[in-house]
Amino acid sequence: MNIFVSYKQTWVSDQELTEKLWKVREVLSWLWHNNFIYFFDTDFKNQTSEEIISDAKNEIVKSDLVLAFVDDTWRSEWILLELWIAFWLNKKILFLVNNKQKEEYFLSYWIAHNTLFFDDFSEIEWFIRNNI
Repeated sequence: MNIFVSYKQTWVSDQELTEKLWKVREVLSWLWHNNFIYFFDTDFKNQTSEEIISDAKNEIVKSDLVLAFVDDTWRSEWILLELWIAFWLNKKILFLVNNKQKEEYFLSYWIAHNTLFFDDFSEIEWFIRNNI
C-alpha cells in the first residue's frame, strides 16, 4: 500500500522531526508499506510553497491513504491543506495523535476513517496493522 504521511514541521527542530518521523517510517516499512514523507523524500528547503503543495498533491493522488501525524499543539495549515486534498480525492485518512495534543489541535478528526490517540510510539504499529 502507498501511504502519504502528513505532519507539522513549523516550530519543530529538524532533529526532533527526524526522530519522530523515522519511527513512523520504520513501522510502515516493517509492515511492507511504501511511504512518502516529504521531509525525507524531497529537497523541500529549495522549493517554493507552490512547488511543495503541487508535489504533495501529486503524491497524495498516487497514495492509497494519508496518515496524519499530529504531535504538536500548533495548528498546521499544511496538514489541513493536505487533508482536504485527500478528502476531496476520497482517500482513506488515518490520524496518529499524541494524547497530549488531542484537545488542543483542530477539529478535523471527523474526516478520518480512524484515529489513534497515543501515549507511546509502541501503540502505532498495532493501529497501522489493524487499520490499513
